[in-house]
Amino acid sequence: MNHHTTTAGRTTVSALAVGVAAALTVISCGSAPAPTAAPLPCDVGAGPVGLAVGQRQNTPAVRIDGTVRAVLARAVEAAAPVTVVAVDGDPAAVRKFPAVDLPNSSAAAAEAATEAVTAVTGAVSGVRAAAPEADVLTALAVTADAARAAGPEGTVVLVDSGLQTVAPLDFTRPGILAADPAEVVQFLRASGQLPDLSGTAVLYAGLGATAAPQDRLTDSQVAHLEALYRALAEAAGARCVAVVDHTPSTAAVGDVPPVSPVPVPDPVSVTAADTGPIVLDATTVAFRPDTADLVDPAAADQILAPLIARLTEEPERTVTLTGTCASGTGHGPDPVTLSGARASTIAGRLIAAGIAPDRITTYGVGTAFVEFVTDLDADGTLLPGPAAQNRTVRITVH
Repeated sequence: MNHHTTTAGRTTVSALAVGVAAALTVISCGSAPAPTAAPLPCDVGAGPVGLAVGQRQNTPAVRIDGTVRAVLARAVEAAAPVTVVAVDGDPAAVRKFPAVDLPNSSAAAAEAATEAVTAVTGAVSGVRAAAPEADVLTALAVTADAARAAGPEGTVVLVDSGLQTVAPLDFTRPGILAADPAEVVQFLRASGQLPDLSGTAVLYAGLGATAAPQDRLTDSQVAHLEALYRALAEAAGARCVAVVDHTPSTAAVGDVPPVSPVPVPDPVSVTAADTGPIVLDATTVAFRPDTADLVDPAAADQILAPLIARLTEEPERTVTLTGTCASGTGHGPDPVTLSGARASTIAGRLIAAGIAPDRITTYGVGTAFVEFVTDLDADGTLLPGPAAQNRTVRITVH
């Protein structure tokens, strides 16, 4: 992962930023800050702001609203600088706005602060990706570096879908959208590719928001993506992390380099006519790490409802549940035992709905199944995407 603040072919401070800075200097003549009315999440300080924006293919045009605008206002009112970073395949700082002294008059200060924030948001609308693909992790690292270099109590704001398309977090690879956040963090840390976000407040806006040709994510996929990025920032040393309110634009970004679309698996559904095998994976019936506990039992029941209805209406039918698992790494339960326990958990949902236990057979096969994909690298480190693919409960109706 490349940690840097400039890129060939880019200018760190554009002519537009210089013009905006000059305009802000004209309206500034004092030092009394105007109060910020909008509440801010977690421990957002009054320090510098690094704003990473994904004005790139496959994402909606960036809209600065709600909490993100309030964070920018806090920075302006506290005479803290703002740096804008473009999220693309080679992220770099492309706009820098110096600290502004506000007039002593509270009314004039409020007006000047509003004008300053509007200048920043207007400049953001002109940012465009310059390099193909999307490297969100490096964008976070570059943005954090810029915020820390400008002073203490910095805040990193990412306005982007979060769908990285390059290693080490390539969502175009199978299974990554369903990968366990803790395993993603462990993999990034083991490979030395976890971005340094230490000391910063990290706010995410627009995670999972897409534009054509990128397919839309389901609500559960968006929630999983948010959980992954929360875990990543916490492990990277952020002093606070929040996913903030955001209303994505409906417009796509034009005239930008290509970004590979992330394949979005069709949601698994169980229909009354299915005989199987019906494969329930982490995108539909997720278990808590290293346990047979469902993340969302109600969601599992909803997925299983058509099967339960069929087994109720056709009492001669029986069902086999086969649990599969990712490779063991020497930590946590034995894969065969864990996969069997997860199959038993699904059996328990059927039994609770009135299906007789003697109509249900469960097996745990661990990694011994035909569709198993290699999920350890040469050093024995678990690969999060393949591991997610290997964690299933397979249903066959007889």
